[in-house]
Amino acid sequence: YDYILSIMNVVTVAGAAIDSGDGIEFQAKTLELIDVIPPAEVTNFLARLEGSLVRLTWTISVSEDAIEQIIYQSSDGASYSEKVVLTPLVSEFEVSDLIAGMTYWFKITSRDSAGNESAGVVTQITLPETGPGLALMFGLSAIGTFVASRRKKRSL
Repeated sequence: YDYILSIMNVVTVAGAAIDSGDGIEFQAKTLELIDVIPPAEVTNFLARLEGSLVRLTWTISVSEDAIEQIIYQSSDGASYSEKVVLTPLVSEFEVSDLIAGMTYWFKITSRDSAGNESAGVVTQITLPETGPGLALMFGLSAIGTFVASRRKKRSL
């Protein structure tokens, strides 16, 4: 938008008044302000193991200009890859196809229409050692213990 700036009662550095009559007017175009502020972070970002899935939950960002949330995944806590882009009103996501015994880091950020992305909030989860191999080892161990205890009872 154009604006008009009127300057009146101008005084020099020495204190002498300059007669400007009705004032000095000039017009100038305003500059378009660029949005450089990212949306606020989400809060309460948690990862929970639910069966074979990891459920990520959070409280959505309070920023009204957030247009999407991005979840990133990492297996080392340093380098992250984008996992999914969600709408700003979603507050949970399920992650599958994770490897038992591994530690995973998840980061969630908020992005606005100007492309500003928040730094992100991180949560971490370590999956338990499970699977058929571990179940087989546990089963064989239980059978071995049972057989050994029966032999011990017979020899008494």
